[in-house]
Amino acid sequence: MGNGTRILALCVLSGAWLAQAQEASNASYDGTWSMKGVNANGQSIDSELVLKGDGGTWRFFPVGKQKAKDNACIMKPFPVSVTKSTADELTFHVNGPAVMLGCNEFTATLKRLDANTLDGTTDGQSKLHLERK
Repeated sequence: MGNGTRILALCVLSGAWLAQAQEASNASYDGTWSMKGVNANGQSIDSELVLKGDGGTWRFFPVGKQKAKDNACIMKPFPVSVTKSTADELTFHVNGPAVMLGCNEFTATLKRLDANTLDGTTDGQSKLHLERK
């Protein structure tokens, strides 16, 4: 292999590495997200997602006349594990029972609408809309 071919191969490999690095950079969902949604029963959901790397927390907030004292799972930070993070999609698992038995456990899959907005559903068919704070 001649020097010209080696240089060309090195340029191609460098370009591929830079493209992967750029996609990973674009896929950063780190930060605090405000979530509004509707569960499968048509009830409103209000939550907050805080992500850093492949983990974070999820907290449900009271909605309407609901009070935190009426539901022991409200306002508790549940652990989150990110299972997929690409430039176009974020998937994560919320493990409420790790904090308190009987609290929600679900997986959410969201599509990026823009740098600060995500839409998607949970495996329980709740519809979610997240906006970066």
